[in-house]
Amino acid sequence: MEKQTSTRFCNASAKNGAGDDQSGVLDALYKRAVGCSADEIVEEYTVAEDGSEQLVKRRVKTRELPPDMAAVRMLLEAEKPLASMSDEELEAEKQRLLGLLAQAAGGKSG
Repeated sequence: MEKQTSTRFCNASAKNGAGDDQSGVLDALYKRAVGCSADEIVEEYTVAEDGSEQLVKRRVKTRELPPDMAAVRMLLEAEKPLASMSDEELEAEKQRLLGLLAQAAGGKSG
């Protein structure tokens, strides 16, 4: 009997709507920028003599994916350019980003 192994990543919170294409991409990019966890499913199959595959072993591990600076850069480039913002808009953006950082730090420690 021959053994085969397959690995796949799944995300339970992924959206699969035709109209959600752009928001789904932005959600995925945001998750990659701030870091996230993903389930890794490893399935091991054997091939019987009749040619059918039989599941032998299935493991599910949760992996922590660290923040990615390239994703952060892409998010920042997709937003309104900082040079065109007024002082009030810059201050509001600063407060928004500080709030996001505080929220992310609070969620990871507790």
